[in-house]
Amino acid sequence: MVLGRNSLLIVTVLLISAFGAIAATTQVETVIKYLAKDAIYIDAGRSSGIELGDTCVVQNEESTVLVVVYVSEKSASCVLKGEAQPLAVGMKVVVRVTVDDEAELPILKAETDTLPEERSRKSLEPSNPRAANLRGRISTSLTWQEDLSGEAADIIEPELKIRGTVERFMNSDWRLRVNARLREIRREQTGSPTEQSWNNRIYEVSLQKHSDDSPWRYGMGRIRSSSIRGMGAYDGLFVEYGEKSGYSYGLFAGMGMDGSTSRPDTDKTKAGLFIGSSRSFGDNIEASGTLALAGRYTSSTIDREYLYEQLSIRAGRLWSVYESAELSLNRGWRSDSIGSPISFSNFVTTLRYTPARGMSFYCGVD
Repeated sequence: MVLGRNSLLIVTVLLISAFGAIAATTQVETVIKYLAKDAIYIDAGRSSGIELGDTCVVQNEESTVLVVVYVSEKSASCVLKGEAQPLAVGMKVVVRVTVDDEAELPILKAETDTLPEERSRKSLEPSNPRAANLRGRISTSLTWQEDLSGEAADIIEPELKIRGTVERFMNSDWRLRVNARLREIRREQTGSPTEQSWNNRIYEVSLQKHSDDSPWRYGMGRIRSSSIRGMGAYDGLFVEYGEKSGYSYGLFAGMGMDGSTSRPDTDKTKAGLFIGSSRSFGDNIEASGTLALAGRYTSSTIDREYLYEQLSIRAGRLWSVYESAELSLNRGWRSDSIGSPISFSNFVTTLRYTPARGMSFYCGVD
């Protein structure tokens, strides 16, 4: 019996099927092209075979492991798997890409010209590449204060804290961030009805968009930015442009928040401009800083205008330092009241030492 080329191909395919599914693992070499506050962007994407959930290994001293959480055609965003490690733009990254039995076998490519269309190459794109991804934490606590005096006025405070991020919210490029605390206060006293009240705080509920294909980032809602911690929370919006070099530029504006009720305060507004930068020094040291020109206003009257500066330095897992300072720019009634156009108004620094996982020591000046 003489078999033609197509017959040999069919026999080969049947033999492969008889021995079950075949999976091959390949490696894609790329580099870190951009570092954000909570994501690492690499310079390779779906066109290189990268999928959601693929594992990446950074070729640094710690062999930092990343996991792909979003894929576009030419790039992908990742999050750290495990504790934070010092990273830098340009570091080499190796991505482990798995090709399953549904993908085309390269050895068969030249032989399939005459086969039906359904035998052509299938896309490596995941079945649902834009599925939402939830990360964060929920914690509960119960405080019980028992009054041992004759009045027996006991206080019970159950508390729930929620802090999380939903990536690709509603199957889009938007990210939902939530940071809130729910607390009930119950006062019990012998001979009197139980008094019940709530002390809830919403620190952040915001929608932010930051595509790995664009240097622009913007958001709206109740925002609390780690880049400008000294601004506190505000109800409004921000726009930020990030360069591959590590510099970023942005502006923000919105209403203030009533600290006692956590409600928007329409009489108070905040606005400002800022510039930020992130750098790595050697294999262990990471530094990020922000300089902002900001203002707070009450019913269109100057409350305060100032220069704000913050700096964070991390030395591996062991040490970290946070520092911020404010320089008031006095004009109008403030200049008349203080007697100077410029005054030093605030300084904060905190040193953290972490000798072991789950153990930290803090020292600070305010």
